[in-house]
Amino acid sequence: MLNVVLKYVDVIKSKITTINMPYGYAIAKKYIPEFDQRKQIGYDPATTTTLRDVGEMGIDIIPLPTTALTMSIVGNAADTAAGAGAQVIEIHGLDGNWNEVNETIIMNGVAAVTTVYQYIRINQAHVIRAGANGIATGPILISNGATEYYRIGAGSNTSQQALFTIPQGKTGYITSWTSGAAGKDTRFILRITSDIYNSSLLPVFNTHDICVSSSGTTVRSFNIPIKCPAKSDIKISCNTTLAGGIASASFRLWLEPEILIKPL
Repeated sequence: MLNVVLKYVDVIKSKITTINMPYGYAIAKKYIPEFDQRKQIGYDPATTTTLRDVGEMGIDIIPLPTTALTMSIVGNAADTAAGAGAQVIEIHGLDGNWNEVNETIIMNGVAAVTTVYQYIRINQAHVIRAGANGIATGPILISNGATEYYRIGAGSNTSQQALFTIPQGKTGYITSWTSGAAGKDTRFILRITSDIYNSSLLPVFNTHDICVSSSGTTVRSFNIPIKCPAKSDIKISCNTTLAGGIASASFRLWLEPEILIKPL
């Protein structure tokens, strides 16, 4: 056991360096090995009195696969390899082992294109090449069978679901989140499948913060970031006093390797 601990210390020592800038800047500039930043955005063009996840899919709860699935991608007739809309998109997600994977998809209009990987989660999708329109004619739907799991909205180039899952072997730290509303009193809830008391992984969502707004955007920054364990799901949900509002939400976090030191 002593040899194992000493080897671990040697690994840590080999990575020690001095960085004269704020921690977040160092992560963004990739000065710290194996640390990465992430940002998720969400938009709901028609909020309701029912609590629902902030996204463009128009449903109360964005579904999460229980097993890794092959996804099918379908767009508009103009979303083809040589079309005026989205030509190539990139998908970022987690495979069946909860490890980060990504792939590019050459669009084929209304004909489905299947993914190479199987996904237990989709974390992001965006257009990386487009035709004359410069945007997805879409919407571009990411589905398995009759169940839609993610989408890029029509007229956009980036998915807008305020939902993210921490990969295996990583710990996430949420540094800030935003919520914005127009037209209706709106309650926003930052929800994570982690224990609000000790940050352990849970099979249910705990509420970690709440914000209420009727007009404008609120930014919440944390002096002490919210710790999110591997495999935990993070999302922002909202509801309004009267249906028909508009809502947006986002959150920022960084990912770092899990470090496990067992006592001697």
